[in-house]
Amino acid sequence: LAHFRSKELFAGFHATGSRRLELRGGGEPVVLQREAEGRWQLGGPEVGWARMGMVDGLLRVLRQAEATRFVAEAGADLDEYGLDAPWRELRAERAEDIDENRVARLRVGELCGEHTDERYAIAGDEGPVVCVPVGDLDGLEVDRTALHEDRLLPVSNDAIEKLVLLRGDGRFELRREEGDWQLFTGPASDPGEPQAASADAIAEWTAQLREARAQAFEGFEGEPGHGVGDPSARLTVQRSDREETLTIRLGDAGAEGTWVRRGDEGALVRFAPEAAALFDVGGSRFRARELLSDVQASQVRRVTRREGTRTEAAQKEPDGSWAMTAPFEQDADRVTLSALTEALAGLTAARIVADEASREHGLSSPELVLEAELTAEEGAAAPEAEPRTVTLQVGAVTDGGRFARLGTSGLVFVLDARSLEALRAPLVSRDLLSLPLEEMSGLRLERAGETHELVADGTGWALAAGGAPDEARTRALIDRLGTLRATEVLSYGPAQRELPTRVVATAREGGATTTLSIGAPEGEGAAAIVPVRVSGVDVTYGVRPDLLTAIVEYTP
Repeated sequence: LAHFRSKELFAGFHATGSRRLELRGGGEPVVLQREAEGRWQLGGPEVGWARMGMVDGLLRVLRQAEATRFVAEAGADLDEYGLDAPWRELRAERAEDIDENRVARLRVGELCGEHTDERYAIAGDEGPVVCVPVGDLDGLEVDRTALHEDRLLPVSNDAIEKLVLLRGDGRFELRREEGDWQLFTGPASDPGEPQAASADAIAEWTAQLREARAQAFEGFEGEPGHGVGDPSARLTVQRSDREETLTIRLGDAGAEGTWVRRGDEGALVRFAPEAAALFDVGGSRFRARELLSDVQASQVRRVTRREGTRTEAAQKEPDGSWAMTAPFEQDADRVTLSALTEALAGLTAARIVADEASREHGLSSPELVLEAELTAEEGAAAPEAEPRTVTLQVGAVTDGGRFARLGTSGLVFVLDARSLEALRAPLVSRDLLSLPLEEMSGLRLERAGETHELVADGTGWALAAGGAPDEARTRALIDRLGTLRATEVLSYGPAQRELPTRVVATAREGGATTTLSIGAPEGEGAAAIVPVRVSGVDVTYGVRPDLLTAIVEYTP
């Protein structure tokens, strides 16, 4: 008949409605009381909020505990099963106005004989005595050193609907609207227009709040001490998963620690000194990090960059190409300008730092100033699409990049190294090293006291002194000279080093010459670079050594 008996020990008891829990055995009794807003407070010698993982574990035992076998009926001798002085005893009480199944009592004794993966147990005061799987009882093995909810913010991100931080005269509000976060920086009576907020920045901050761990709990009567009664900051958290608004009050903060009170918790909680800095944040930290979301790369028609004493400028031609106008007139590099305009249009802060610049940001005398003149996209009607100029200032080095701002005042942010690389690359074309050999009548290669000279011969090349050069090596030489592109731009202005290898190309018409000057490799391994210049261009380029092998090692 045992096959047909209900195996559930507390079938009529709804554990989630419990208002009080008491666990005995394994140390001092643990008493838990559920408050009106749903939080569990510790009772007895301990004070403060209980760790929800522990509470959930106890309630899960009541919900899941099932008998694997029936051992004895009511009136059994309990000491035979270790139930007179049980290993654990759990008592749960529901609200007083509930008439039936208001109290659940579970006593757990010794292992069930040869069934070492089970323990004897009895539900209620009468029995029967049953065996219950040990795995169903895990929640009863409570770590008494971890009874407290020790997180500064015991709410998950998904459960947060709104955050409001008050500190002195400052206030900001973060509100979730249809899944997206919005920032309000005005007073509560008039919070102002919403601004797009960064979900990543909010998640980073709330994660830091959750990761802060309590160091001590102190009960109190009457007005709370440690400055919590007159808090220097208030963080209010409105939940979306239940009717609860949690306010965290910041009290005294010093070398001995940071004191707070969470909601109506019956204890003051001390955290590490650095926890106070988590309340010293402004709304600017949470602004959306996409800084020029209304700009498209195709709108940029002119770029001017000032870095130190050097000024570079380039403008877009009607055919879509780019031409330099400073420090000299020359072709601009299409790849560099494409990367720069894309980086500008997608300008994203690694993090937001401050609402206004200070001396440490290095923006009063910025290292780099980039101005981009924009034109409206064809057919654009939005006011923000009207022609305008965007100015970017880049200042001092900081963790993860450099401080920067748009315009001469306002939001200070950090640009990462990748964005800076695209915005700082020299604008001059890197294709100016390639020689238009189809227009040339002769080539002369001079290096280390030897000279090799070639002349155009129909569609090929011949030795100036007569005879035919090696076909494969000569083809490799011609191909490289006709397609050579610089790896980087080393400097503007005169050459700062000797460039002993020269390639002189003579034009078919007029006899004008173009000279390519090549230096010795500098640096080692993957970092090695060869300085190269071309006549008529006041630039020293850098080229990877392997790209020059066919030239510097050429023999006919």
